[in-house]
Amino acid sequence: MKKVMAVLAALVVGTQVQAQEAAQVSWQGAYLGAEISHDRAAFDRVFHTGEVTSEWDVSGTSLGMIGGYNWQRGAFVYGVEAGLFTRDMRGNDNGIALALDATDMNQAAELGLRMGYAKARNLYYVTVGRQWSKGAWQVNTTQVAHTFKASYLGLGVEHAFDQHLRLRGELRSTDYDTFSFVPPGAPIAWEYAADPRPEIRLGLTYQF
Repeated sequence: MKKVMAVLAALVVGTQVQAQEAAQVSWQGAYLGAEISHDRAAFDRVFHTGEVTSEWDVSGTSLGMIGGYNWQRGAFVYGVEAGLFTRDMRGNDNGIALALDATDMNQAAELGLRMGYAKARNLYYVTVGRQWSKGAWQVNTTQVAHTFKASYLGLGVEHAFDQHLRLRGELRSTDYDTFSFVPPGAPIAWEYAADPRPEIRLGLTYQF
């Protein structure tokens, strides 16, 4: 009986210690880390008449560094975050309908806001921001450098192993801005619009 009571007492003490440690985790401060993601989008070629003449998927992987600063008021956490990535995101329409359209993105930068609710060792957050991706746009054999601009919205969960090391997972949607391009020999500009696709991101950060 004494052994059973001792085991129960140890469990109670251990639970109390874990609860105290969780309550002591602070989300306020600067952090730096790495993030990997699987990125996706679908582009449409749209004529001036509004007719969609081609559609194709663009996908790939991004890997880079993220950093930011959080402020905390009670259970509520908010902050700013920036990221720099190298990426391999590409796709084409295989020459369907008049011309070959191809997309290639190889670098990206982003700046956004995060707002969340902290419970125990987890932070449940929403993020919004802007993204800029460098790459190239190709129509048939003509290729031009292009900066793809986009807005993003994401939902994520971040877990604190201790006061410094955190692991996060995020589901994001990136909406690329519509832009125009005049192919060689074309009398008018062709307009390109994008439809967002769900993206998955994983990150590991260290809070100072």
